[in-house]
Amino acid sequence: MVEQDFDYIGIMETEADTIRKRLKKSKEPSNVLEVVKASLTRMGAFFDTVCKDYDIVLPCKEACPYCCYVRVEVSPPEVFYISNYIHRHFSEKEMSSLLKRIRNSAARARGLTSKQYARARIPCPLLADNKCSIYPARPGTCRILHSRDVDVCKKAYEDAENAEYDPIQNEGLRMGSVAFLVGLKMAFERAKLDSGSYELSQALAVTLTNPKAYTAWLKGKKMFTALPAEEYGEWRRAGWPS
Repeated sequence: MVEQDFDYIGIMETEADTIRKRLKKSKEPSNVLEVVKASLTRMGAFFDTVCKDYDIVLPCKEACPYCCYVRVEVSPPEVFYISNYIHRHFSEKEMSSLLKRIRNSAARARGLTSKQYARARIPCPLLADNKCSIYPARPGTCRILHSRDVDVCKKAYEDAENAEYDPIQNEGLRMGSVAFLVGLKMAFERAKLDSGSYELSQALAVTLTNPKAYTAWLKGKKMFTALPAEEYGEWRRAGWPS
């Protein structure tokens, strides 16, 4: 399979500039949510276009949850976007059940490195019947992750103690998609807002229970538990600056 070579820096800077212009107009919740949605949509369009143009056929499909047992890293604006989706689409009963799963996952995940997390076999609390319950609002990390061989994912899932999750990815597709995510983070960082990387369940445990979380974040406060010191985000693993 031919690997692609895109203008990753160009994608990143264009995305950051597009978002920066939107944030200059307003940092009200509705605008920030639209900014995140638009950025993730552009990332998805890039992903789909590359797959189509280069005949990349991936085995990834609905109800294939192997990658849902690895740690998901998210930025604050993505967490607020996901929380908004949950509030709008989950019933009171569903929310209560979800919060229990989130708190359980958050407690188990606290302090774990990505390798330790995978070995602990912690399922994403947003999984429901082996499907993502927030699929339209899933974070960038989940949109980027893909594999050319589902057997690799299955092996890592079934032997979590000895196998490290290492999907066989198309590097051009991955790096191009990561560039959109980095651009999103850069824009919020330039707006002097926390755009760090946090574990999903721990971050959701904050945003879904603290109605003042967004206001505090908007004032420049860091609201979420940091990852272990030796850990880096998806963009750092891909070779991008934080």
